[in-house]
Amino acid sequence: MSLLTRLTISIGLLAGLVTWVFVGPLSALNVQVWAIFIAWASYYHSGGTSKALQSNIPCHIFGALVGWVALILITIYSQQLGIAGIAGIAVFLGAVVIVQFSKFNLLSNIPSAFYGFATIAGYSFLAGKLDQLYTPAPLENPLSVTIISLCLGAVIGWLSESLAVTMESKTQERTT
Repeated sequence: MSLLTRLTISIGLLAGLVTWVFVGPLSALNVQVWAIFIAWASYYHSGGTSKALQSNIPCHIFGALVGWVALILITIYSQQLGIAGIAGIAVFLGAVVIVQFSKFNLLSNIPSAFYGFATIAGYSFLAGKLDQLYTPAPLENPLSVTIISLCLGAVIGWLSESLAVTMESKTQERTT
């Protein structure tokens, strides 16, 4: 069985299962399926190995943290500078921080950090969560929801790759 076939099976099965679980039985956890898929894609875009997992998770978290600070700036200064003005400034500052911190090996995966930034911004704006940036409830706070969703996505990416490798091993065992 080819690698593409094994990945098709593992990714397809896990994608359906993840969607069903977090839209259905575990929907109360507020995990964002679309964010899982972003991190999952990032895992493969970063090489699809355990090394990708090790670079994605810290960078997703860092990007989400930087995005969270940018959102706080936007909510504090939007009256004074207008939403477009402060959003432009906050995103500029966030981008500068992400790129400058990439000199540290742990935070060197710039695209993954930007995925974290974009995910928290998208979730906060589109779901109307700007008023919950400080909430201590982890299932309502955009920062914790984003981090949980992205970390799950990265791990599920690793799981899908591991499953495909396991299928290869089982196929080889049967042919010998």
